[in-house]
This record gives sequence, structure tokens and C-alpha cells, in this order.
Amino acid sequence: MHGIGNDFVLIDETRAPVGVPWEDLAISMCRTKFGIGADGLLILTKGDHAPLRMDMINADGSNGGMCGNGLRCCARYAFEHGLVDAPRFDIEIGR
Repeated sequence: MHGIGNDFVLIDETRAPVGVPWEDLAISMCRTKFGIGADGLLILTKGDHAPLRMDMINADGSNGGMCGNGLRCCARYAFEHGLVDAPRFDIEIGR
């Protein structure tokens, strides 16, 4: 997915946990010449206090923390794929 020039690999873990080392996966998948190529990896899971949670791992494997463009991508994905039932909802951020 992409949001205003940033592109991401989005992994939906809401239905079935993948359980992989995200940092290693981000490094291998986000490489532009040898992987899919992206600015980072977005992991969407069920939230503790909100319907969903977004974790963002940068292409170098570091924790991305808050990413507005990534949040927009997760929100659109969640709504379009029926993970939420309203166009406005909360998403938890970060690890």
C-alpha cells in the first residue's frame, strides 16, 4: 500500500497470527533491489483498547513508532476489508 509517496508492506495479523521476527522480515522484504521494496512494514493486529493496533517497522528493521501515512494505509485497509464496521474508529500505535 502507499500513502502520499510512502510505500509499505502491510501484514494483517487480525485473523491469524504469523509469529515471525518482524525486524528481519522488514529488512528482507523492504530491500528495493532484492525484495519487494518499501519504506517499511506495517503489522495490523487486534488492539487492547481499540479495535486495531498498528506497529510499523522501518526498512532497516528499527521501530518506526508513529507513521501518519502508514496509519492512513492501515485505516483504509481495515475499513475496506471489514475489520471495522464504521468509517471512523480508533487504532492503537506502536509497541
